[in-house]
Amino acid sequence: VVEHTELGRRFAAKVVSSQVSDTALERLKNEARVTSGIDHRNIVDVVNLGRSEDGSVFVIMELLEGEDLGVRLGRQLDDHPDTPWLPDEEVQLYVPEILSGLDAAHEAGVIHRDLKPENIFLAKRPDGVTTVKLLDFGIAKNAQPEGNHRLTRTGQIIGTPLYMAPEQARSMSDADARADIYSIGVILYEMV
Repeated sequence: VVEHTELGRRFAAKVVSSQVSDTALERLKNEARVTSGIDHRNIVDVVNLGRSEDGSVFVIMELLEGEDLGVRLGRQLDDHPDTPWLPDEEVQLYVPEILSGLDAAHEAGVIHRDLKPENIFLAKRPDGVTTVKLLDFGIAKNAQPEGNHRLTRTGQIIGTPLYMAPEQARSMSDADARADIYSIGVILYEMV
């Protein structure tokens, strides 16, 4: 958590040391560029990308209060082992917002490629209402021709296997919007 000294407003910061690989630095920059290009209430808002005096790369984004869907699912399992699925009213709230954010990403030509419960944040607004935010576009692919610089080697698989579409597991370059929809299907199965 960081605070803007002039505005007095708090933000979340993601920082990658200059000592990590060039690929990790490029992924963070890619995440910031891709995410900031999608203006939608269900996508985390990235407000700045920069480099500190020590060479670390940072991304500044909106500060969210709440928990990710993975934590929520885990709590449901712990509290209700006989009914580990989420209540219908929660599912009916979360799923349209997840799909709305994903649709906005796809409309912008962005394929997330790592959708999982931990990358879906259930943000509590000050009025107590929950808003879903999609996070972590670090391995996202821009499907637009000008956005296809490679951050993965041919044959390299990155992502979360339990939520990964078969074609994505075979080749990251084969992943298109349908791979994200497959991942959402797995998440929905977990929720219900």
